[in-house]
Amino acid sequence: LLFISFALLCCFSIPDFIILDRFYLGKFVPHVWHNSTVIFVFPFAIWLFWEQLLLFINPDKTTFKKTTLISVLIIINALIKPSFLFVFLPASFAFIFIYFKGNHRKKINLALFPLFIGFCIIGLLYYFIFYLEWGAVYKGTSNIYISKPFNSVTQWIPYWYVPISFIVSFAFPIVVFCFYFKKITTYIPFVFALTLTMFGIIISTFIMEEGPRQFHGNFTWQNVICTYLLFLTSVTFLIPKIAAPKSKKLKVIMVIFGLHVLGGLIYICKMYITSSYY
Repeated sequence: LLFISFALLCCFSIPDFIILDRFYLGKFVPHVWHNSTVIFVFPFAIWLFWEQLLLFINPDKTTFKKTTLISVLIIINALIKPSFLFVFLPASFAFIFIYFKGNHRKKINLALFPLFIGFCIIGLLYYFIFYLEWGAVYKGTSNIYISKPFNSVTQWIPYWYVPISFIVSFAFPIVVFCFYFKKITTYIPFVFALTLTMFGIIISTFIMEEGPRQFHGNFTWQNVICTYLLFLTSVTFLIPKIAAPKSKKLKVIMVIFGLHVLGGLIYICKMYITSSYY
């Protein structure tokens, strides 16, 4: 478990050696080492994911104390960096109606209350940032618009490279999903993480800012946390199988996971040598 925890800390996209000077930009990575707010919000986002997940697994344990904790974590996430909430709130809203089906309406309302707080905070942040321009470093009219697909990511990589970016970024969870499709689609942690990741990719694909921050990629940060959660839940799904006799497909999976870890170690060395996170 210690080795797996360390390996997850080093996971990154698999080096493809096609665009050598850009290990990070244009990829979907589970870690960044240059953005202080993402690093700061990471443990609170994982904690929020965990607490919400417990309610999906056992809706009967939905209590005022539990939903108060989730509300506090939502507020903390919003104050540090609200990016994860962009995917967490809509995904959790959908999951509550799926996994709380048949439960008393009071339980459903109790579970929805933290999400209501989150949506209100996001609305307030939108007003403060885009209308009042509180804390704006770059002055000028800004807003949000729907762009052509992958308009943000293709500022760093060509369109033809986007499918390759997906493969080298998500090779491990893709292979786990394909090899264990029937079982992993009933594993709630993975399904929730996959849903968050899909929401995150959709947002970063179509939503952009217009104005001085247009190409800052502010609607891509949620992908970092979601990608990590997807790797984390894929690994936790596999842990009981690692202890069992190893099959050929498990060996293939572990080799691919090793390539992700190797990619992370190479990236850390590259940052140290070149003083660049690109």
